[in-house]
Amino acid sequence: MKKLTMLTGIITLSITAASAMADSSTKSVYECKPNGCVLEILSLDRKVIVHQNDISSITINHITDSAVEVTYIQNKQVMYVTTSLLSSNIHVSNGQKLGI
Repeated sequence: MKKLTMLTGIITLSITAASAMADSSTKSVYECKPNGCVLEILSLDRKVIVHQNDISSITINHITDSAVEVTYIQNKQVMYVTTSLLSSNIHVSNGQKLGI
């Protein structure tokens, strides 16, 4: 297990249900830094649903006003997670959101 170190200038982005309701066809793509992004999906009571580091790519597709599909690539494997924005929070660190 790799040790996570604190980095200066880490970008932390949050996606909320309110922003998803504005446009249900929104797609967010994140470009990860050379040492990889960190993806964290937490339930509203702060229980970990997903916590992964060393991710090379993250895409968040808004399926409905409250549901999203998170696709990420880690160790050349594509992983998918579908979650509700009404019951969870998504955080992407060490990455930059692209204007797509």
